[in-house]
Amino acid sequence: MLCTNCRQHYADGLMRCPSCGQPAPASWDILTTVYPPQDDIIKSWLESCGIPVILRSREGIGRVQGLSIGPLAEVRVMVPRDRLSEARELLAARDAQPPDEDQSRE
Repeated sequence: MLCTNCRQHYADGLMRCPSCGQPAPASWDILTTVYPPQDDIIKSWLESCGIPVILRSREGIGRVQGLSIGPLAEVRVMVPRDRLSEARELLAARDAQPPDEDQSRE
């Protein structure tokens, strides 16, 4: 489990974070399903906006074998249920932004 306050990892099933005492989120919901490296990009971006993220691979072998296409490479981007609508809005706003000028020249 990932604490939404101090971002420390702790065992599933605990009702509070042992580090800071923050109550555990009621549940995590799937924001989107993507393929690498998009999963790490979305995770970093949402965390920079203060939204905790958990990445769950469909199959563990995908990352080990370096698969980046097909069902074995799918990654579920999960956020706390109470932050889901905020994460959707941020993701939609990010996707609506035009590319940087420096990137479009390459």
